[in-house]
Parts: sequence; C-alpha cells; structure tokens
Amino acid sequence: MIDRSSSEFSHDTTLTLEDTSQLFEVLSPIRKRSRVGAVVLAATVALGSVLPADIAIGKTDVEHSVPTIHSISDMTTERPNDDPLVYIDGFARQDSRWQATNMLPALQVLTDSEISALEYGEKGIDINAIASTIASELERQGATSVSLYGYSIGGDVALLVAGVLIHKYGIRVTNIYLDHSPASIDDINPAQRELATNVINGLGFFEDLGLELQYSSIAREIVNQAIPESNSYMDQVSSSLLIDQYSLGASVDTEQAIARLQSDTLPTPGIIYISSKSDTVINLTQADATFQHETADANVPYLSLSVDGTVHGRPDYAIDSYMSVFTESEPMIEQQSKTSEALYRMQTGLHIDMRVQFNR
Repeated sequence: MIDRSSSEFSHDTTLTLEDTSQLFEVLSPIRKRSRVGAVVLAATVALGSVLPADIAIGKTDVEHSVPTIHSISDMTTERPNDDPLVYIDGFARQDSRWQATNMLPALQVLTDSEISALEYGEKGIDINAIASTIASELERQGATSVSLYGYSIGGDVALLVAGVLIHKYGIRVTNIYLDHSPASIDDINPAQRELATNVINGLGFFEDLGLELQYSSIAREIVNQAIPESNSYMDQVSSSLLIDQYSLGASVDTEQAIARLQSDTLPTPGIIYISSKSDTVINLTQADATFQHETADANVPYLSLSVDGTVHGRPDYAIDSYMSVFTESEPMIEQQSKTSEALYRMQTGLHIDMRVQFNR
C-alpha cells in the first residue's frame, strides 16, 4: 500500500499484470475442459478460508484509494498560477511523482506555473474521479487554466480527462502533451497486445471461481519473488490499476476523445505529440499519423515534435534532448495556443473571461 503522507512507498503485495497473464495462459485450458477441474483448482488455491479473507481485506483497502495530485515544483520559487501543468505517467506507474520529478527541468520549459503529478487510485483508472481531483486542485490554486502532460498510456488518460474538465467543470485545457502515446491498440507492440488480451480474457476465469486474486497479498507476495530486479518497480503498483491501464490502451477511442475537446464556451486545446525515431513498445510513426488525421477531422490544433535517445518508460534518460526540443518549440506551442484563443474569440464574438468557473 502507498503511504500518502510521504513520497515513500511501503511494500505493495498485489498480483502483477505480467505474472497474472502468465497464470491465465496456464489455467485457460482447464476452464475450457472441465468445470470439475475449476472446482478442484479453486479448492487447492483457496487455502481454506485464509485466501478469501486476504482478498476481502485487500479489496477493502483498494476501494478506499482515490486519485491524488502532488506538487513537484520548487516551492521556494514564486510561480504564477495562470497555466499549471499536471503530469500523468503511463503503464506500471501508480505515482507519477518520481518520473515527473526526473523530467522537471524539461517540464519547466513548458510552463512558468505550478507543476503537479497524478497519483492514481489503487482500484484502477476512474476518469471522472481524476478530473474531479484536478478541478479541486485548480480551484485551490486559483488557476485560470491547466495543461495536461501524459506519458504513454497516460496520454490517453489525459485526453479523456480533458474532455471531462472542459464539459463538466468548464475549465480551459490549454495544451495536451502526448508523449510516446498510442492512438489505438494497433499502435502497441503485438507482444504487449497479447499480454493485455490474456489478462482481459483471464479475468472471467477467476470470476467463475469466485476469486479476485488481484486483491490478494498472499498471491502477490509469491509472484513478487519471481520478478526480476529490473522490473522491481512493479511491486509498487496494484494489479487492479495495471489491468485498467492495459484495458484502456486496448479500448480507448482517441478519435471520439479528441472530438470531445471542442466546446462552444472555451478555446480548443492544442495537442502536442512527442515521439522519437524508434520505440520498442509503441509504433510512433503510425500513432502520430493517426493523431494528425483525427485532430484535422476535429479541427483541433496539432503539433508534432521529435526527441532523440529515448527509452520507453524512461524519458528522463533523454532529458537534455527534451529540454532542447521544448526550448526550440516554445514559440510554436505558444503561437498555437494564441491562435486557438483568437479563433474562439472570432467565432463567438465574445470577450473571454479567463477566470475558471467551476460548474459544481
């Protein structure tokens, strides 16, 4: 579980996505062959009444987990609150603070205002809850608008959250940064897509048994012993969130999400897509082309940037390249935002009141 009173993590003991997927592959034939086999398996795994009790406790803990926004800016520096930025990390990252802190020098090129990071709730991705948390934080700051920065699957989350902020809370979203994000499941490496399919299909197996092993600390502790040191960060992420992140990547409709960015009462956000020459997880060329097409159809401003030397999941390895590209592109990003605002003024014939109006 995560101690929300500090940035330190305690040991999280929930079944990881990859190990769950491998287990699903082993158990799937049993489900197809025999209900008797499933009953035998259930009796073996259940360990009497211990495992169900463990699952019940884990589920209760997860249900009380909610999204949280954490400031990562240097609080010794006075910063205006005209356009804060919220960083939303990708797969297998529950708390975005670590990556956002590593990326802070580059993110500070994009805004002079507050920079925050999203911590997902452990029970999974709740777009409305995330939007509500961001809206409350903006209200606390007295902010006039917000920009969202999503890495990988976090970019898809950012698109969906932006639509809620615009239409439910009447908050202007200035820019949405999609950093190495997929536009659809077809952009995800086939091996990763197969992993996601195993997880989604396998959920039905455990539901048939009446078991929700993703909440079990016993099951998680067992599989944690098999996780390589290089993937040890997955120990800190709840299985429910891992499953939701993969499911979102497999099912998100970015075309609809982008179309929903249009509003009669607010300027349209600009989308800045950040890619590189190659990536082992996402087909960036294909994703970029899809986003260009979808934004053109929806009349949403779009800008494509490319950074060098990136490794998927560790953008901070290329921090110098990010800083250089962001610095060079700053005038274009600013002009895109001004053009969107000017177009809105022209279309509505109204003076924009830049104060946030919260429709609660």
